[in-house]
Amino acid sequence: MTHGFRRLGLLFATLGLSLSCAVAPAQASRQYQKVRFSLNPAQIIYLPLFLAVDRGYFRAEGLDVQVMPYKGSANSQMPLLARGDVDISVVIAGPAMFNQFSEGFNIKLISTLTEPKQGYRDGAVLVVRKDLWDAGAIRKLQDLKGRKVDGAVEGNPVDFLLRSALHSVDLKKSDVTLSYKPRTPGDTPEILRQKVVDVAGVSEPTATLCSAGGR
Repeated sequence: MTHGFRRLGLLFATLGLSLSCAVAPAQASRQYQKVRFSLNPAQIIYLPLFLAVDRGYFRAEGLDVQVMPYKGSANSQMPLLARGDVDISVVIAGPAMFNQFSEGFNIKLISTLTEPKQGYRDGAVLVVRKDLWDAGAIRKLQDLKGRKVDGAVEGNPVDFLLRSALHSVDLKKSDVTLSYKPRTPGDTPEILRQKVVDVAGVSEPTATLCSAGGR
């Protein structure tokens, strides 16, 4: 009986070695589908996607995801997506996306990255200059009347948040000085520090950077 078990064990060992030798070349020669994915590394909401790339989650599904970083607004990626220069891009529900869609470009929306919930800080927030906040000059939305406010990029979620905030307290565009000065997220803390604007719409992690820097 002992001799039989030894023979059976040797058979399984030989079979296992044969299978491993067969699988290894298959894994080595596996064809991965190349996917060009444009992402803005300055936006914290895209962190799960970078994590998935680093941990090989996409490769496990047979995808060779090549991250193409960019700066500024996701609106800038719409022409690249329409021309086929990138395969997948994070886009925002702004004029650029709707214009491309209405003009017949083959753009598909496949997923959402964020979902606002009660008690959860969304990706876009309004920040007030620290000196104005400390002086009590701006404490509520009605205090934005006559102030210099910045919406980052016209038509993006930050701009939509700012316009919605004004509308919620019956303030018109003419009641404020609205601008779109930043070219990158890192510009906003500087224009606040230099007192170019009083209130700015930003996304994370820029909002935290503004707060930590005492601006």
